[in-house]
Amino acid sequence: MQSTSGRIRHVRAPRPIHFPSEAEVPETKRHLDLRTALYLILKRELAAKAHIGSDQFIYWNARDPRVCLAPDVFVHLGGPDERFDSWKVWERSTPELAVEILSENENWEEKLERYHELGVRELVQFDLTGRVRIWDRVARR
Repeated sequence: MQSTSGRIRHVRAPRPIHFPSEAEVPETKRHLDLRTALYLILKRELAAKAHIGSDQFIYWNARDPRVCLAPDVFVHLGGPDERFDSWKVWERSTPELAVEILSENENWEEKLERYHELGVRELVQFDLTGRVRIWDRVARR
């Protein structure tokens, strides 16, 4: 790795890591309607002071692009809002709020663990019955 002159010399050239900004994931019309309505409400109310995303990848591990989530809606205070393709925590910090509208066959326990790793302060879940659950991060838990 290091030459005798003290300068760093790579054994092989570093390869850039690609972090995708889109994927094909089907959703029901109901899910689309709910997600879009929530996004538009949050954008109208918070765009002057927060970044608002919807169904965009959030990455929190700069070494592994497979470690990501795409919340139905997320908010990061400290705006104003601007266009972005994906959200990289090491560049922009962790969003304060993430909202998930559950799909019928979704593995929620796995997703909840990923949100814990991400470190969002507030996580809101809507299920198909209309029930709402909220997780609030207190003292890093």
